[in-house]
Amino acid sequence: TGSMKELVGEDLTKYNDWVKQLKDRFVADREKMFASVASNGVLTVSLSEVTDGVPKRVIGAKSFMPTVAGTGGNPVSKMKVVATYIDEKGVGAGALAGAELNTYVELLAREEHNIVWYTPEELEVLGEEAVKKDVLARLRAGPK
Repeated sequence: TGSMKELVGEDLTKYNDWVKQLKDRFVADREKMFASVASNGVLTVSLSEVTDGVPKRVIGAKSFMPTVAGTGGNPVSKMKVVATYIDEKGVGAGALAGAELNTYVELLAREEHNIVWYTPEELEVLGEEAVKKDVLARLRAGPK
């Protein structure tokens, strides 16, 4: 997005319109889990809490950005629950773990069943300080 900031005129207007649409779509997806790929190619998934086997997206106190699958707020045990939840065909993760489980979850997430996919470029824009601040405030405000 560094080069995007150098846009002027009609190009800048189009870019700003795209950013507004992206923010609106992300806020509209507030109840849905989302996934993406980090700049290093690693799967990231929104934070969630699991209740009765169903993961529900949560908005963090300071951020809405996803975390790396299989680590921290998204441990392997939770990723298996997420895989089951977004697996429309019921194939199941079985004994998958680590990179294999993350690849499986990524493929399922791209199908967008019970989860939405954001491109790394979209998340980069959503992570820009001014955009992030606006989106976080709108997410915390709740539905209109």
